[in-house]
Amino acid sequence: MTTITMKSFFDYNFSMDDRVLSDICGNILPQIHLYITKLIIEQNSIERILTINYPQLYSLSLINFEEKILFQYLKDHSILRDLINQITYLNIDIQNAIIPQLSEITSNIFALILSLTKRLIHLNFCHLFSHRRTWISIYYLPEISHMFSNLTQLKINVETFFDCLYLLDGLVRVNSNYIDGIQLNDDILIHMPRLKKFAFSINTGAIIENTKIRLQSNEDIRNSFIRRRYGQVGSYVFFKQMEEIGHCHIYSLPYQFEHFFGLSNSFHFQDVIYDKVRRLTMNDIALPFEHQFFKLISYYFPFLKELTIFNGEGQKDKQDSLTLIIFPHLIFLDLNSHVDYAEQFLLAKKTHLPCLLDLCITYESLTILTNNFITDPMHFNCSQIKKLHINEPFVRPKTFHKYFPLL
Repeated sequence: MTTITMKSFFDYNFSMDDRVLSDICGNILPQIHLYITKLIIEQNSIERILTINYPQLYSLSLINFEEKILFQYLKDHSILRDLINQITYLNIDIQNAIIPQLSEITSNIFALILSLTKRLIHLNFCHLFSHRRTWISIYYLPEISHMFSNLTQLKINVETFFDCLYLLDGLVRVNSNYIDGIQLNDDILIHMPRLKKFAFSINTGAIIENTKIRLQSNEDIRNSFIRRRYGQVGSYVFFKQMEEIGHCHIYSLPYQFEHFFGLSNSFHFQDVIYDKVRRLTMNDIALPFEHQFFKLISYYFPFLKELTIFNGEGQKDKQDSLTLIIFPHLIFLDLNSHVDYAEQFLLAKKTHLPCLLDLCITYESLTILTNNFITDPMHFNCSQIKKLHINEPFVRPKTFHKYFPLL
């Protein structure tokens, strides 16, 4: 079997050259289609690839589709519908907007796939790439749990815990302010006695409108998992006093997911290496993220590709003697925060970013950091950047290209 794969620095599958695709579909596929077992198809090539049957096919990946177009194909394309019924492995990847929104169409695509398939044992639904932020709501859909009795592995992002329970055909019980070990056990595990493995990462937010409500502490959360069949579990809790908002994150260890969301200064490092995580979102409105904290991040999250920071607090510790931090795999960096984090990551003497290609930042932070683009460009981690996102109009100064020569 021959595989042709072309990827960008974000792991996207590029569309194949049209002449190459025409040659493959016209001359090669008709000769080998009886023997093909795996197919990866993107939106622009599906019409030419799915003109013949693939009787030995067991694995299909539909990559980089617009949701409306994919939904239409699943409803009307007879060969695709037959293949969905035939295969045992299916991967779905749907394009999403810059600001992701909950989509009814995407939810309906999920339900339609379940109704079409009879042999599927592995389904990855919009969970192929860490930079895709697609989630669905299935709580309002007709009962679907009976549709995937053969599934042994399902990867999916759902909007709420209710969706998770509905997916598992559980009973909803809400009498705690955070989702904890007790609720997971009573609403999921006791209903699934044959479940062999349960990996989870659950974020809960709580808005305190009644001052008499006491939010659970991190110790309370940890105690709720004692003597239950979860294996090792991590958790952290923090409370935003001014906004009266609480946040809790519970997750199974070792951590199995590519995205780690909402990490704050309340996070406790437990000698656990999060080597599966590729996308990290950090958020704290009470305390700044200091240099040494980022040093720990680089150690405990060694394979980060994308980092987003939300923090309006300036750093307190700015010693010049601080050790250099290295993020060897970081490609995407979002610094729409206090200017100190632009200094932390873009000054070469503080942080080394050998792979940085995509940067989100305010123009004000750039002008402050570079002293209106006068400081020596060699001091900054900008020379390899290919994409720059600034959410405001600006006029490039004459020296701009010295800092960003690839733009």
